[in-house]
Amino acid sequence: MSFTQNTKYCAIVLLCLMSLMAKENRSLYCGDFHKVQTLIPRMNGTSTENRICQFIFDSLVVQEQDRRYTLSIAQEVDVSPDSLSYTFLLHTVRWQDGSLLTARDIQFTIEVLLNPQSVNFQPVLAAFIEDVTFVNPKTITITLTQPFYEPLALFTFKILPQHILRQSILSKQSPFAKNPVGCGPFKYVKGLGSNEVQLVRSEYFTYRKRPYFDKVFFRIYGSRTQAMQDLLRKKIHVIPSVYTQKSDKIAYEPNSQYNLHFLTFNYTRKHRYRELFSNANLRRALLQSLDRTKIVQRCFAVKKNNIISGPFPHQSWFYNKDIAGWDFDERDAKSSLQNIMSKKGFTQKKYWQKNGTPVELELSYTEENHREAVELIANHFEKAGFKTTVLLSSEQRDISYSYYTFSNTTDLIQLFSLYEMGKNSDIYQNSQLAELLHELHSTLNPWAIQGIGHQIHAFIHKETPFIFLWQLDSHVAYNKNLNIKLHPINSYRFPETWKFNK
Repeated sequence: MSFTQNTKYCAIVLLCLMSLMAKENRSLYCGDFHKVQTLIPRMNGTSTENRICQFIFDSLVVQEQDRRYTLSIAQEVDVSPDSLSYTFLLHTVRWQDGSLLTARDIQFTIEVLLNPQSVNFQPVLAAFIEDVTFVNPKTITITLTQPFYEPLALFTFKILPQHILRQSILSKQSPFAKNPVGCGPFKYVKGLGSNEVQLVRSEYFTYRKRPYFDKVFFRIYGSRTQAMQDLLRKKIHVIPSVYTQKSDKIAYEPNSQYNLHFLTFNYTRKHRYRELFSNANLRRALLQSLDRTKIVQRCFAVKKNNIISGPFPHQSWFYNKDIAGWDFDERDAKSSLQNIMSKKGFTQKKYWQKNGTPVELELSYTEENHREAVELIANHFEKAGFKTTVLLSSEQRDISYSYYTFSNTTDLIQLFSLYEMGKNSDIYQNSQLAELLHELHSTLNPWAIQGIGHQIHAFIHKETPFIFLWQLDSHVAYNKNLNIKLHPINSYRFPETWKFNK
């Protein structure tokens, strides 16, 4: 072989090696904040679980960035004149094990979602879907009981594989929950229960754009501060939710998600403090004992007024602006507690007690980055006379610090369906609130819905079944060399479009 030929050969080998190296480096690292034990597309999963499911599963219909609905697994839809029947023609789609997706999978998925015993039961679909008709392997008709104000929104549920699940009951203990198979752009590899979940690109995802990335890693952090440090060091590429914009080296996009933080009480019938927690005046006194403005500004570095008085964000049309909310008033809180506790036979030295036994509250939280706020809340409760222990735990304790994400398009029926529990539930129940929720179910008139939302807000402000604390508007933070298409509500809706800038 001549020197020239040898040089050409070496150059070709070098180019091949460089190509392989470039391909190996097509890995996306996402920071997140909840350890994932199962991967089931469901409305009450953790935010991390739901984001990962966006990579693995897909639906008949998806919502675009401009909030319009577009077809995905379905390639055509025919709507009946009365807007009650929707006939979908499916793309040729394969599951991540190579099996064909058919209309039987759609029919089966709806059976699972309408089954109250399934972990992903959807009461809204149960209320609006009347019948599902299998036409042929690529065609299915779904008939509604009544018109729905955003009908295509009903068909954004993730499709499940009948040939794997077989039974129309899905639980957290199902083998599928630990080893899911979807039809989306990426498939699960390993990592449930650990600090890193790994996905790889699905070779069977062909009906939408082929993903740029070969692998996706979700790294789980206990602190948003640590996640931001790793983002700045380029150890990860994106964080789904940060509350403040701290660096000009990072790109930020608002994700139209409003995180509402609140405290829940344990209302279980046999709970040791059920009688105390059932007293609305006591709950209100605990709320007034908290200097919420000082806590939120110290712990989350927010400057504007983020204090809320109910279950809706300030920007929502459900938010009742006529409600001023309960201000921090330590003196009034102590006076109310003195009146309430003394009537129940409690006396106060340092802590409230009865027969020499002090009231000892356990205050739980689930994320390490909320620790400082929870400890400050505990300090306020101590000043109010309640010995309080702070615990990092996902189990419901006496009082639990929690939050949920509310978007402009969140269905209130889904949000409040959590309250429809059994008699021994640890969730607050009230017949008046149940009646308001029933009215909410019974109308599609937007002005009536808004009015009912205002009534719900007023009721919750008066009764204080939960202590609503503050609203934190979040942003997606990502490296500037990452080109991502963010959905305004579900930020990770179209991960196959993400890529590195050249």
